[in-house]
Amino acid sequence: MEFSALFLLSFLIYLKQLIELRRLYEEKYGIDAEFYTINLKEERLVPMSEVINQLREIKEVRGEAEVAELERQGFTKEEAEAFLSQIG
Repeated sequence: MEFSALFLLSFLIYLKQLIELRRLYEEKYGIDAEFYTINLKEERLVPMSEVINQLREIKEVRGEAEVAELERQGFTKEEAEAFLSQIG
């Protein structure tokens, strides 16, 4: 595993705490804090907001793929979406 992946993995492990810390800084001190991880391949810092947006995109694509797979198995789109929402 290369270093970039290790930095991203560490960042993801603590993402929930970083989001809470960011909220705390905003509420308590009025500071708009931003946290970063490192992308060594591109030699740049990646802001937490970019990581969160990429995770949302991945989740959306994954959800669409799961719906499509259930439709191939005979579910209607509505049934597939309802089923997936029940299992989280």
